Amino acid sequence: MSLIQDYQASFRERDGYLSQELVSGPVDWSDAPFKHTVRRGVFEVPLPNGSLLAELLAAAGPRPGLTLAALAQVLWYANGLLRRKFDVDWAKSAAGQNRDGASYARGTSSGGGLYPTELYLVAEDLPGLPNGIYHHCEARSALQRTRAGRYGPALCASWRGEARHGVCHLVLTTRFWKNVFKYKNFGYQLMTEDCGAVVGTLLQALGDVGIAATVRFHFADRQVAGLMGLDADAEVPMIVIELGHGPVRTGPPRAVPSGARPPAPLERSRRVAVPALIGELHRATVRAAAAPLAPLPAWDGPYVASAWQALPAADTIVGSTRLFMQRRSSMGRQLGEDPLTRHELATLLAAAGQPFRSDLAPAAAPPRSVRLAAYARHVDGLAPGAYAYCARRHGLAACAGPDDSDIDLQRIYYMQNYNINQTGLLLAVVARHDAAYAAWGERSIRICNGEAGMAAQRLYLAAAQLGLSCGAVLGFNCAEADRLFGLDRPAESIVLMMLIARRPNQQAAFDSRFDG
Repeated sequence: MSLIQDYQASFRERDGYLSQELVSGPVDWSDAPFKHTVRRGVFEVPLPNGSLLAELLAAAGPRPGLTLAALAQVLWYANGLLRRKFDVDWAKSAAGQNRDGASYARGTSSGGGLYPTELYLVAEDLPGLPNGIYHHCEARSALQRTRAGRYGPALCASWRGEARHGVCHLVLTTRFWKNVFKYKNFGYQLMTEDCGAVVGTLLQALGDVGIAATVRFHFADRQVAGLMGLDADAEVPMIVIELGHGPVRTGPPRAVPSGARPPAPLERSRRVAVPALIGELHRATVRAAAAPLAPLPAWDGPYVASAWQALPAADTIVGSTRLFMQRRSSMGRQLGEDPLTRHELATLLAAAGQPFRSDLAPAAAPPRSVRLAAYARHVDGLAPGAYAYCARRHGLAACAGPDDSDIDLQRIYYMQNYNINQTGLLLAVVARHDAAYAAWGERSIRICNGEAGMAAQRLYLAAAQLGLSCGAVLGFNCAEADRLFGLDRPAESIVLMMLIARRPNQQAAFDSRFDG
């Protein structure tokens, strides 16, 4: 068994690497890192947001395409500070709430609200922005330039691609310490899922403004890290998104600009100590060369055609400032007795299974490394129990799990911030571990967890549009959850679950929204 497979088994069984977290001592919150990444003394371009950004985009038309204003909206939705929130719920009393302790929420979910994913724009001939590599500094709502020059052709060479006119790139990286100071060895699981969640937001926001996007999971990691001047022990490239699809550039290749390593971001922590396992795990996933990834076989499950129940047509998710501001985790705010409708269930599942273009296969909707399953407790017209979902059929089939519709679901959850028995719908994101590892080897953990994060984020957005309560959970008894859904372990297993329900009519919450 490889290191990656051993780590995934540790997640399933809650032992081995992950059990070390229980004896490693408390989190030193007094020495926690900044949640925001800021560099001093660099050239920066302020980005509009709020009402000013809305005015600029309204003047440009409904789908402006690849412009600096459109990218400003995409970055703001995915990574910007959208609101300042104070919440009181059954997990947090009012006694501990004060203005100094308010959290600044973004449009993308993140495990523990730590936001370890960083966004970089590799700008190529974009009007209003000199060529170069820019970090999105959400704290200042600005693009801070880390390197000047034309880096697009060299970036494309890292996956043996061709540079194209009118095409820019977003590079998603992970800063280890922003997560592992709290989650330690569990951090690699969370960071790869967080990165996928950001991709989920980006794809929604890019589509809304008419920018074509291709997700690239495979590239020569060290080559990309070198181009960007990253310290590979602290920050690593995870995913690249190609923006636009112009004609191929002709002429001799340009030399890669040279330059000093970008200034390091400010660090609050006096002591930075990334667990050795985190580096070992990531190095196992690194690809030295950009060999194409093998295609993944489609999943149809052990079901005959007649087993599938068709779902109603789903609503389309439409991005807006309001939608991304409403996206939130619903700790302590669920009301399961009021049932969901089949239409709402269909919209949630279709959103999570939304196809996207990537380098995993030439088709716009390649087979996914994760699939969805649902445990219905309160859904109109659907008998309580577990169901598999097939995105291609947009239908459900009853799982071969135990007949326990009266099961106490709380027993599969280790924490107390949710009462799972009060949820109307439990959605499971199931990773196809064996098939993914056979196709992609060690890289599969990044792709599986990335696609899981994408599904989770799209469920958050769909729930916000439907006015439903939604929350992600990872601290569950995986063996019990897999048994509930009748999964064939270890070939596939649940990596995260989403709780969906009606919202209570009254909530003790205050939002200060940064919308101009």
